[in-house]
Amino acid sequence: MYAQADLDAFLMEAELMKDFNHPNVLGLLGAVWTGDNAAEWDHLKISIPMCLSLGLAGVSFCGGRALLVHPVTEQGARGVQVYLPGNGEVWYDDHTHQKYSAPQTLYVSVTMNTIPVFQRGGTIIPRKDRSRRSSSCMQSDPYTLYVALNTQVIYLVKVVIDQMLFSY
Repeated sequence: MYAQADLDAFLMEAELMKDFNHPNVLGLLGAVWTGDNAAEWDHLKISIPMCLSLGLAGVSFCGGRALLVHPVTEQGARGVQVYLPGNGEVWYDDHTHQKYSAPQTLYVSVTMNTIPVFQRGGTIIPRKDRSRRSSSCMQSDPYTLYVALNTQVIYLVKVVIDQMLFSY
């Protein structure tokens, strides 16, 4: 039943987005089940490749072009090496908004409360930044558009907000 509801929601959103085909905007998001994993580091290591290999017709369901999220899979890690791909690309640290030119490898410090996240230049990510106790409390919260500039200066923006037609 849940799978059919997820499929219906996906197809409806795809229909709404069919005239807006832009690879640098997040959309068509959903949940993924990677099996009965325990909350252990070894299970985390194997779930990352499972998520990254998910896709349909060559379109990845995880990540996409806008965000680069580097997993921390070693218990007690204090930092990780993050490779920023793309010759001449620009990346921004999601936490500090510091700009980096690619390609390069960075050492990024991590804690139990942080994970390296970078936004690609030339992308726009809509977010609701107010911390709430549940997502239903966020329905009327404002959106913040995170615009990461690249070396070009032309931007065309169209914002589509889900109408919340499906209740699960």
